[in-house]
Amino acid sequence: MNAENEPRMEEANRPITIGSAEENGNPNRPVWVIILAIAGILAVIVALGIGIFQLAGRTPENISQIGSNLGNLFGREERLNLDVENRTIDSAETVTLSVEHVNPSEAVGTYTIEFECEETVTAELNGTAVACNEEIDLDSVDEAIQFTLTSTTERYVDVPVVVRFVSDEAELSSDILVTVVNSQVEDTTEGETEADEEVADVPEQIPTSTDEDTEEVTPEYVTVEREGRVTDPNGTPDLKIVIEETGFIDRDGDFVEADEIEDDDRAAVRFYVINDGTKVVNAGWHFSSLLPTEDEYYFQSVKQPALYPGDKVVFELAFDNIDEDEVLYLNVDPANLIKEASEDNNIKLVEFDVER
Repeated sequence: MNAENEPRMEEANRPITIGSAEENGNPNRPVWVIILAIAGILAVIVALGIGIFQLAGRTPENISQIGSNLGNLFGREERLNLDVENRTIDSAETVTLSVEHVNPSEAVGTYTIEFECEETVTAELNGTAVACNEEIDLDSVDEAIQFTLTSTTERYVDVPVVVRFVSDEAELSSDILVTVVNSQVEDTTEGETEADEEVADVPEQIPTSTDEDTEEVTPEYVTVEREGRVTDPNGTPDLKIVIEETGFIDRDGDFVEADEIEDDDRAAVRFYVINDGTKVVNAGWHFSSLLPTEDEYYFQSVKQPALYPGDKVVFELAFDNIDEDEVLYLNVDPANLIKEASEDNNIKLVEFDVER
């Protein structure tokens, strides 16, 4: 071997490096960038292989379902959201239903609505009578939908309202439950709603002393004052408690206003509930009270009549055996069943000045 062909030890032992462009004629690429690129390519190949394996032999409907599931996985679920301002409505009251189609696909489809009602209920959609338990086509859901439900023989009846959307890519449905109240029909246990069943065991009578000669006094509304009969179907109701005066009930059963009462008096408070909003409050609302008796006592009123904007109901609430706490709590719509303009005016505290 010629000397000129023999490798030099210095060159043979020199480490190979990825140098600059000037040294190697290549762009400057760190080793970790190349490693990540190779890993990314491998991941894509594996994902494609899995996808092809899963799609093999599937029908177009199956493939569409896979796409829908992937959309759900990444928070892009296609769905229908329904909303009404009040789920407890008067019989024949006009109800405004809004429908939101969330994350809609580009596929063209049809919308339908169905009222799942009994024979004792009639329905109207946008002013036209429609049949119960049948799907009715909707032109669109971009604008609010108006309907009425009329109960002919039942005081309380629940009606599910179902909206559906069907296209080549999706079949969606959503429902909302409304309770129709016909205040002209006598209240019976057969017409109880779920809310009725929850409070069925609550006494509707104020506790009194154990003296047999003492007449029991129950709260009852004194009068219903009608100030306005106009309701805005797009408005919002607002129940508000206003305290008028405190005092006691005398031996004749009359309310006596007093700043101070005796500890053996039958304490009493006079107050009213007014609809301070712009939309009617349907019949069936109630109030509750925590009474400052020796044994803590919760009271719940009977169901009350519908209140239009400006209407109010005046109450007298009386009880025996006032405790040292001397603070009475009032709460209208305690379960927050009514969507109101304000919930801050639903609770009031009443303090009694008791002479011991």
